[in-house]
Amino acid sequence: MNEKSRNKILGSAIDNIIVFLWCAAFFLFPLIVSTHTTNAFILPKQALILFIVLLSLLLWGVKIITQGFLVLRRTPFDFPILFFTIALLVSSLLSINRFDALITFISFIGLILAYFIVVNIGRKDSAILLLLSALVAGASVLSIVTIFSYFKIYLLPFSYAHNQSFTLLGSYLEQAFYIGFILPISAYFTYPLLKGKADVRNILFSAAFLLNACGLLFTVLFLTTTQKPLILPFETGFQIAFAAISQDGPRIFQGFFFGSGFGTFFTDFTRFKLASFNLNPNLWYLTFTQSSSFVLELLTTTGLLGLLSFFFIIYRVFKKSNAIWVNPITLSLFIAVIIAFALPMSFFSLGLFFFLLALFSAIEAFNHPDNYFDLEIQTFANKKHVSEHEEQVQLVNNSISKFISIVVFLIILILIGFLGWFGTRYVLSDIYFQQSLAAAAKNNGNLTYQKQLEAIKLVEYRDGYYRIFSQTNLILA
Repeated sequence: MNEKSRNKILGSAIDNIIVFLWCAAFFLFPLIVSTHTTNAFILPKQALILFIVLLSLLLWGVKIITQGFLVLRRTPFDFPILFFTIALLVSSLLSINRFDALITFISFIGLILAYFIVVNIGRKDSAILLLLSALVAGASVLSIVTIFSYFKIYLLPFSYAHNQSFTLLGSYLEQAFYIGFILPISAYFTYPLLKGKADVRNILFSAAFLLNACGLLFTVLFLTTTQKPLILPFETGFQIAFAAISQDGPRIFQGFFFGSGFGTFFTDFTRFKLASFNLNPNLWYLTFTQSSSFVLELLTTTGLLGLLSFFFIIYRVFKKSNAIWVNPITLSLFIAVIIAFALPMSFFSLGLFFFLLALFSAIEAFNHPDNYFDLEIQTFANKKHVSEHEEQVQLVNNSISKFISIVVFLIILILIGFLGWFGTRYVLSDIYFQQSLAAAAKNNGNLTYQKQLEAIKLVEYRDGYYRIFSQTNLILA
C-alpha cells in the first residue's frame, strides 16, 4: 500500500470519527446536566459543544498534515452567518458590560464553528441520516422522561429530578421548542410508512414521531397548568428595545447600530424599563434576562446591524428552501423563525437552530450539487505539474508545501488553545463557585471563602462572584 492510499484511508477514518463525535453531541445535547456547576443546564451543554468543536478542529489539523489539503464546502449561508458573527463581536466589544458580553459571545462561537463543521462532514447520505437520527433520538429520550414525569414516575436516578417541575432543558418552554423543532423531521420519515413503504428506518422514525408527539403534548400540558412560563410582556420588551437603541445617553451611535452588548439584556431591563412596570402586581419584583422575543432581544443587545444580519440568514433560509417533502429540515426552520419573532429563545433553541441550518445546507448540497461548491486548501505541491527533469524544483516545492501545512496546523492549534484555555478556566471557575455555595449551605465558612477566591482567580470578570464574595467576607467578619 503506497503513501497516497494510506493517507486516503486515514482521511476517511478521521471523517468517520468526526461524524461519530457529532452524533454523540446531537444525542447528548438536550440530555446532559450537572449539579457541579452553578447552572446545571446551560453550562454543561455549552462545554459539550465546545469540547466536540475543539476535538473536531484538532482532527482536521491532523488531516491537513497527513493529506496536504483540506476541502471546505461553500454554502449560501456562509456570508450571512459571518456577518451575524461580526455584528455580535463588535456589539460585545463596544458593550458597557463588555466582559459579560464577550463571555456570551465565546459560547456563541462554538455554535458557529459547529455549523461549519457539520456542513462539511455531511457529505454522504449515510452521515446525514446518522446525524438526523441522533437529533431525533435525543428528543425521544427527552419525551420519554417527560411522559413518565407527568404520571409522577421518575426515571432519572437523581433526587433533584424527582419532581414534575424538573426538565433536562431547565425550562418546559425551551423543551417545547426543542421537541417542536425535531417533530417535523421524524414526521418526514413517517409519511412513507403511511403509504405502505415499510422498512426499518421508517418504522424507527415513526416510533420516534409518536414519542415526540406525546412528549410535546405533555410538555404543553405542563406549560398550561403547573409550569406556566414567565415571559416579559411584549409591550415592555418593545419599549426597552427601542429605548436601548435611541436613548442610551452618550452611546447613541453605538447603541443604534450595535446595541448594548450581546447577551446583556438584564442590564437593559434594569436601565430602560418604565416606572409603570412596577405597578404590575405579578411582575414588579422580577428581573428578566430575556426579552419578549428573540428578535426584540437582538434589537436591544446587538442593535440594527445585529438584527439585519439575522434577517439576512432568515432571507437565505426562505430563498433556498424547497418543498417540505424534499428537505426534512425545511419545516423545522420555518417553525424556528416563527418562534424567534414571537417568543424568547435561549442557548438551547439557538444552538438547535444552527444545527438544523447546517443539516439543511448539507442536504441541499447533496440534492443540488451544482449550487454548492468545494473550496480546496492545497498545501502539498501537485506532482503532476512537475516534469521528471525538475526534481530539484519538486523538492523545494514539497518543502514549501510542508511548511504551509504546518503553519495551517499551528493556526488551528492556536485557536484550539485559546478557546480551550478560556473554556477550561471558565468551567473550573464555575465548578469552584458551586462548591463554595455547597459549603455555605453546610455552614463551612472557611471552605466557602477558599472556593470563591479560587473561582475569582480563574475568571476575574464575573460581577456576580464579587457580589457574593463581598457578602461572604462581611459574614465572616
